Amino acid sequence: MKSFPSNCLIAIALLAPGTVFAAQGAEVDFASDIRPLLETYCFDCHAGSSGEANVDYEKFGSLADIRANPSVWRATARMLKERQMPPQDAEQPTEAEQKLLESWLFSFLRKEAEATAGDPGPLVLRRLNNEEYNYTIRDLTGVDSLDPTEEFPVDGAGGEGFINTGAGQSMSPAMVEKYLGAAKHVAAHAVLLPTGIEFSASKSPLEWRDERVQAIRDFYHRFTVTKEIGASVDGAGQVASTGGAIERAPYLRALRSERDRLLAGDTTIERVAREHQLHAKYLGKLWTLLTTDSNESPWMTSVREAWSAHGPEHAEELADEIEQLSLKLWKFNPIGQFTEGLAQKPWMEPVSPVAEQAEFREVFAPAVCYSLIIPVDEVVTLVLFYREDELLKRLMLDESQSRELDQLWDNLLYVAEEPIALGEALEQMIEFGSQESEAAANFYRGLREPVKARADAFREQQLRAEPVHVDAVIRLADRAWRRPLAEGEQQSIRDFYARLRESKVDHDEAIRLTLARVLTSPAFLYRFERPAAGEGVAPVGSGELASRLSYFLWSSMPDERLRELADSGRLMENEVVLAETHRMLEDDRVRRLAIQFACQWLHVRDFDENNDKNERVFPEFAELRDDMYEETVLFFDDMFRHNGSVLDILEADHTFVNGTLARHYGIADVDGDEWRRVDGMTQRGRGGVLGMASFLASQSGASRTSPILRGNWVYETLLGERLPRPPADVPLLPDDLPEGLTARQLIELHSSDASCAKCHVKIDGFGFALERFDAIGRTVDDSGLDLRGTLEDGTVMEGMEGLRQYLTTTRRDDVVRQFCRKLLGFALARETQLSDELLLDQMQEALKANDYRVHVAIEAIVTSPQFRNIRSEGTATFAAEESVP
Repeated sequence: MKSFPSNCLIAIALLAPGTVFAAQGAEVDFASDIRPLLETYCFDCHAGSSGEANVDYEKFGSLADIRANPSVWRATARMLKERQMPPQDAEQPTEAEQKLLESWLFSFLRKEAEATAGDPGPLVLRRLNNEEYNYTIRDLTGVDSLDPTEEFPVDGAGGEGFINTGAGQSMSPAMVEKYLGAAKHVAAHAVLLPTGIEFSASKSPLEWRDERVQAIRDFYHRFTVTKEIGASVDGAGQVASTGGAIERAPYLRALRSERDRLLAGDTTIERVAREHQLHAKYLGKLWTLLTTDSNESPWMTSVREAWSAHGPEHAEELADEIEQLSLKLWKFNPIGQFTEGLAQKPWMEPVSPVAEQAEFREVFAPAVCYSLIIPVDEVVTLVLFYREDELLKRLMLDESQSRELDQLWDNLLYVAEEPIALGEALEQMIEFGSQESEAAANFYRGLREPVKARADAFREQQLRAEPVHVDAVIRLADRAWRRPLAEGEQQSIRDFYARLRESKVDHDEAIRLTLARVLTSPAFLYRFERPAAGEGVAPVGSGELASRLSYFLWSSMPDERLRELADSGRLMENEVVLAETHRMLEDDRVRRLAIQFACQWLHVRDFDENNDKNERVFPEFAELRDDMYEETVLFFDDMFRHNGSVLDILEADHTFVNGTLARHYGIADVDGDEWRRVDGMTQRGRGGVLGMASFLASQSGASRTSPILRGNWVYETLLGERLPRPPADVPLLPDDLPEGLTARQLIELHSSDASCAKCHVKIDGFGFALERFDAIGRTVDDSGLDLRGTLEDGTVMEGMEGLRQYLTTTRRDDVVRQFCRKLLGFALARETQLSDELLLDQMQEALKANDYRVHVAIEAIVTSPQFRNIRSEGTATFAAEESVP
């Protein structure tokens, strides 16, 4: 028979109606054998509508009644196991009665777990929680700085203690207003472009323009280096002119070092370009020029001979010589004034009429693009943006890169409304010119017609872009709603926009309001899952499976790859789900799993906002808390990404620190802001989460350590146990230690009260073992400290190492079971049920057989019936459970 952890189920039996076989094999009848025990020992506290903890055993008259509400009996099993029922001051059952009740109950629960195994759980309407909403908006828009839920109320936790649980969520008219405000806030970041819609971190049109300028400069920088070129500008002498230049030395060096292989045909220009991280088009042109003796240019002949005669190490010198020669073949004109007919002299203009120099002049031009873009040569100018990059196109870019650059320029001129802005600038110039001379004013008046023609053409372009923007909103809705849109839904969006336009709302505002409508739709705010027709369970739809997977691992919407697999139906294949799971675990977004699952489970999520410490006692804490939190996030991000061991939670010998945190921990030779992995933590008295400052500080008081908080955290968070409810009149311990008492002495004095001892005997020993660390996680001189911890069963531990040894040996199965339960509850966004016990067994066994590698547990979840199926309409309430009391 398969063995199960002691806190689960201890016997297996086949049940006839109304009966259960006890562990010893004797048939037990509920009505005649079990209910009388409940009446004797339980009804005093738990009978009728006013029963304690809302438990009414009186209503269970048959096995059918019990099966309808198994959560009560799971809680009962836990209370019996921990000997919390009946209360110590109540009449106690005999040992035989206790064994009979336990064996019947555990056998019943086991049978029910087998009968309902794989049940996906009740249908719950799940709203995106605040974090999921933010992550989804950021992935949808590509803007990581958006935080639209900043003013939202805090999400309530439910299920296994996570905020993604539908049962813990609510919606109110006030929340509807907040969602509308958030959607409008997001829509205000939309930037309308000639080909669609992008989003910006800013809501300012001026900043949108500057972002487009920077995008072009960034493109230029992919191919060139920025140079201040000293050149002669008419009437101004030698001035610095900013341009994008090709850095020739790396090209000359690569071709010289690879010359023999290229000539022998042992390599290619494309391969050399890849190996040396250069651009193949220019490399090829230069190779042809250096290896073809055309006798057209004496300068080229001189360069060719120098390149051939010297080795790669002379590439810099040759590049400098070429630079000096090329400057003689060009002059630079100021940018900022139009000539007649809206013509602007080129920034770089050839000065040598010698035809033989043409090829040399072009290939070795001192610059290949005007990277300043916004001219500054003139105080008053009609040139708002200047483009000159034909040499870059001819020498460096392939067709797709040229199209990309053209689109970047189209975006800039569209966002800046440059033709309209030019008309406004022209009128200013006419007014300015009329003050100087009538001739100047007349010159500028002569530009009105071509400027007006450009503005008219631009307005026509804007009109042509309007349906493009509506289509872009529909494409965004397809992504935001995480499924293909029906024709009726697409038309509804178009109709909404059309009604706004009919109401005289201008195009930009109508698009933003339509975007807001998409983002306030229930299809966006909720994770809808449609149950299949009929009875029993059925596979969840492929789109819904994609969302389950992405919100489990990334707390966000499916990406393009996942949607593609979902839309094609291939995601329903087991091997595809597993492949996608591993791809997603390698993605940077798995950091969110570290935050939303691991940090939330361990009660340190948002620790970077912790304000609990007494600033007088710990003035450095405010500067440390961000780094303390980041250590924990990086630790779990690394574990999930690189398939670490679940046991590393307790026994990892590594962590992640920067210079600040390293100093806090007393780790030498780590400086600066860069985060790095550091090994050997157990030798330093740390290792695993027990040695992390985020845990140690969060489970401490404002001014001192708290063995009670730390011990309770180990007991409940790591081991999954639950303390009895404390008496109502328990006195609060002072935050500042009374003079002459240590924290241990204060707690021992407090727990000497019998009413307090029943809890403290379970947890204090864990906390005492961690007294080597102060309230912000620093190590203290422990020479005078008693770090021994005695547990309820008499086990004695000594310090953190003793605690770690106890948790990773004696209680290893309990820690692993708790991890599995929490991970499964997070993945399913609900409380684990009796029907999940067999899956938890499988996860635990698979981990043990595979060195406790965390991906094994994740694989078991994503391939499980609970994750892959949904209840059908006819069984929507099948095995529905109430919250366990």
